[in-house]
Order: sequence, then structure tokens, then C-alpha cells
Amino acid sequence: MLFSAPASAAYDVVPDAITTDNRPYGGIATFIAYGDKYTIDDIDIDGHKAVGWIEYRPVTSLIWHKLPTIYSSGPKVKKVIDIPEGAAVKLHACLRKVGTTKNIHCNWTFGYNRN
Repeated sequence: MLFSAPASAAYDVVPDAITTDNRPYGGIATFIAYGDKYTIDDIDIDGHKAVGWIEYRPVTSLIWHKLPTIYSSGPKVKKVIDIPEGAAVKLHACLRKVGTTKNIHCNWTFGYNRN
């Protein structure tokens, strides 16, 4: 038996990274390969902001590249980035107490940019 996923599912090849705090979660990072869209969203009003970043490794390289960190203290923040097709992608999400520089409740996921 063959399984056929909806067309949109083919673009979601890097699972969302969700922070590891005790609540359901305080922050979520999302990467959608079609259009190279990257978001970080602060879900919980708890005195923390959501922090996210992406690292990627092109198919022809052994070197990982880190893109600038993005922050959200409420509404979702979206960036359009350029990641080479086929690159390995690490998506990171953390929380950070407002006024500090220490990341907490970090989590990351891994996938490929197959747009």
C-alpha cells in the first residue's frame, strides 16, 4: 500500500523546534523550505522571550553555517533566508528571560532543505 502525503507536507522537511519548559511550551521555531521561511514565536506570556536560530551545511561542504539569531517577545517574527537546496538544517529554539543573555529550555531539530 502506497502512502501519498498532501503536497504541502513535502515542504515541511525540518520538524518544528519547541522549547522544553514545563508549560506546554513557551516558544516554537519553524522552518518551511518552500520560500526558505523561518519563524520564531513566543507562545507564553511568562517574562521570557523566544530565541531561535538556524545552522545549515551545504551538500558540498563539511562546514556548518549559523544564521543570525532572531527573537520574539510576543507576536511571531518571520525572516526569509536563503539556504542552499539539499542542505542539512538544524533548527534551534530557546527561551531567554528578558534582560539576560542566558538561553534556557533549549531544543533543536534536524532535517533537509528539499524545496
